[in-house]
Amino acid sequence: ELLRAKDFNTRAAATRVLALWAGRLPDTLKLLEAQVADEHPRVRLEAVRALKEIPDPRSIEIATRVLDKPMDRFLDHALWLTSNDLRKVWLPAFEAGKLPFNDNKVHEAFALKSVKSPLALKALADQVRAGWQSMESRLNALNLLAASAGPDELTSLFTGTFPPEMQPKVLAAIARCARERNVRPKGDLTRVKELFQNPHEPTATQAILLAGAWKLEEVRPDLVQQAQTGRRAAIDALAALGGAASTEFFTSLAGGEELRLRQLGVIGLAAVDVKAAAALAPSVLSGDCTDVFTAFLLRKGGSEALLAAIDAKKLSADAARLGLRAMYAVGLQEPALRDLLNSVVGLTARGKNVTPDQLSRWASQVREKGDAARGEALFRRKELSCFQCHAIGGAGSLVGPDFMSLGASAPVDYLVESILVPDAKQKEGYVSMQVMTKSGDILSGVRVRQDGKELVLRDAARDEMIIQADSIGELSVRAHQDAWAVNVVGAITTGAHVLPGMAERGA
Repeated sequence: ELLRAKDFNTRAAATRVLALWAGRLPDTLKLLEAQVADEHPRVRLEAVRALKEIPDPRSIEIATRVLDKPMDRFLDHALWLTSNDLRKVWLPAFEAGKLPFNDNKVHEAFALKSVKSPLALKALADQVRAGWQSMESRLNALNLLAASAGPDELTSLFTGTFPPEMQPKVLAAIARCARERNVRPKGDLTRVKELFQNPHEPTATQAILLAGAWKLEEVRPDLVQQAQTGRRAAIDALAALGGAASTEFFTSLAGGEELRLRQLGVIGLAAVDVKAAAALAPSVLSGDCTDVFTAFLLRKGGSEALLAAIDAKKLSADAARLGLRAMYAVGLQEPALRDLLNSVVGLTARGKNVTPDQLSRWASQVREKGDAARGEALFRRKELSCFQCHAIGGAGSLVGPDFMSLGASAPVDYLVESILVPDAKQKEGYVSMQVMTKSGDILSGVRVRQDGKELVLRDAARDEMIIQADSIGELSVRAHQDAWAVNVVGAITTGAHVLPGMAERGA
């Protein structure tokens, strides 16, 4: 009766007790099969972990059915743990052909990937190529392959034929294998240049980036040609090749006449010689220069070099605002550069001049004049990038907290403070980590998992970043930064007056 209770907390607690009584009840597996399909994720999580107490190959078959329901990082980790806890029970049965996973390749692939079984690779590659599989299933398999595929599987993917919507994703996964694990397909890799002129733009872009990830000097002339037409992907690929030839090309490009090409030259140069790039940066900090700021923020010593080169009196307020947006979008804290940009925009450093009385007054305004419709309209504005970090009811990103029922679950004064002074408090589970790689790249995001071999982060730009432990130079914990916070404050200072609506969103 408790397993079927209306309250999900009761069902979750009963499921946990069921795990403790697993040896006493003859139908425990059948009971847990129902709990794995429960409508509430907390109950499903308890069921997945309860199955580890039953040393039966069918336990993993039942546990993986949780993948048929919406997943989150907690369920993902719970299923990974259970797969490994039961490894000695189910893997021999699978290898003997006695555990079919109900012919569900997604379930099978997750379990095999969790225990790093070589058998997983061929199954995953077959799943990606299978035209009858759903796009979601193929993408799930592709993400798993990116973390574990060997040369044979990558060769199969590189030489395979895929529909336009799938091809760029396959190329991106192959590039991840090169960057994160230094694994490549077999055969002639220069064939990738045949895709540079592909009429499907995403495919052409990923092919160019793949050539850089593979460091193919043979296609440098082709990449230079693409860069001269303004392709950002070609700039990144040439930066990956590095060397004197790349430095010379970027310097030449930065000295041209067209603003966008000069910006791209500085962006590329920042990846290979950050000080030289900083000296040229002030002349290109106009127009849409967001990615120029980002290029410096993501390199070791980049923010310091840029700070030293910028003359606050000559920098426009629009450029400074874009710089602030770039800083918070990548989740980095650079107080000196932030304060300089704030001074140009006309904003005080966040939180320094906000008093408790001011917060109290603003909270009162929210209660009196809050407009959830206007708040939602602001949240959905493309240029504020809210969905890059946050979700509403699961729709959006998992980098920051979900805003579902926000107004009902948090006091108004807390919401106001979180918007105007986002550094003041950090929601548990959303503290980000910053990694400085030995090659000088800066990566940041919320930690998904970590072991002795790799660190997996999730950021706003991509689902997961897998960082090999031996490539990490420095590792630090940072408070999560919100891109929308500075943008909302900027909107308020220009007369939008949308704070009440934003703070009431989700009430």
